[in-house]
Amino acid sequence: MQLLGLNQVPDDVKDTEEIACIEYLLRMLNLGDIDSLLSVSYKQAMLTEELPEAPLSQFVESIKKYPVQFLYAENGTFLTSTCPVVYSEDPTIPGEDKTCFYAALTAKIAVLLGNYKEFRDCSKQMVLLPEKDVNSFNELFVKHAKQNQLSLIGNSKEEIERYVTRMG
Repeated sequence: MQLLGLNQVPDDVKDTEEIACIEYLLRMLNLGDIDSLLSVSYKQAMLTEELPEAPLSQFVESIKKYPVQFLYAENGTFLTSTCPVVYSEDPTIPGEDKTCFYAALTAKIAVLLGNYKEFRDCSKQMVLLPEKDVNSFNELFVKHAKQNQLSLIGNSKEEIERYVTRMG
């Protein structure tokens, strides 16, 4: 919530006549203050698709244009982190828009979004990924986790330590 800037309710949301009336009623009924109610309501509004200006709505709109490919780890497993989506620029994507999104959905399944030419004409629902490619995605997650001070999540502590040690 802190990374999304949702821990503080903006003043323009708090300073309305409706909020002042609700705050007055809560005080009169001895139901506590309005801060926690406002905080929860604000977070829900910003994290659902109900508001076009909410971060979730903006994110969904921005990724709709990208082809999606599901990846299955033939050998090995995918790592993830406490922030499970990696947003990056991939220099191997042809053209100007090199944006890509990657997320491990399970230990064996991941999803990749980006302007990858080979995804556009792909009739397969899921691509079988060899272990070397699974390792590349895991290294991307380790790098992402280190840069953003996130905790890694994997099938075993040993697997996580192996990647962390290998990448220094």
